[in-house]
Amino acid sequence: MQKVLGAFIIIGCVLGGYAMAHGDMRMLWQPAEVVIILGAALGSLVVGNPKEVLIEMLHQIKGVFSYQRRGEEFQRQLLMLLYELLEMVDVGGLKVLDSHIEEPEQSDLFVRYPLILQEKNLMAFIADNFRLMAMGKISAHELEGFLEQELEAMEHALLQPARSLHKIGEA
Repeated sequence: MQKVLGAFIIIGCVLGGYAMAHGDMRMLWQPAEVVIILGAALGSLVVGNPKEVLIEMLHQIKGVFSYQRRGEEFQRQLLMLLYELLEMVDVGGLKVLDSHIEEPEQSDLFVRYPLILQEKNLMAFIADNFRLMAMGKISAHELEGFLEQELEAMEHALLQPARSLHKIGEA
């Protein structure tokens, strides 16, 4: 709703300001020009980006207009899940996590946190990193560096659609 209201405010202010300056409203409506500009922008987006980036861009644009708030309940579930996982490690060792990590959708532990289960990337991140810990072939310092690298790679991949749209906007 907020985004729709914002769009109406922008359009209203542009049209209202143009009318206040005694502009001819018919001059603003140039369909051929709009087709040329949008067609060139869309074509260069398709040519200049891989299919995966275009698909992620569509998902992110859809996410702008759908209301998905990750609020207190999401944060609470995430903290409780991580607490329970680490508590299990303290009590029974890393091997206790094998059944939970290999198939989180069937795990009685993960099923208690439905908001976390919905986030496939987050689930993969948690499972992969606990799996690394369970293998025992990585020290705490190496794990920290690996986590930072993985987060940077995820951030880079998720920001690629925004970078592409930014380049189109500047062109």
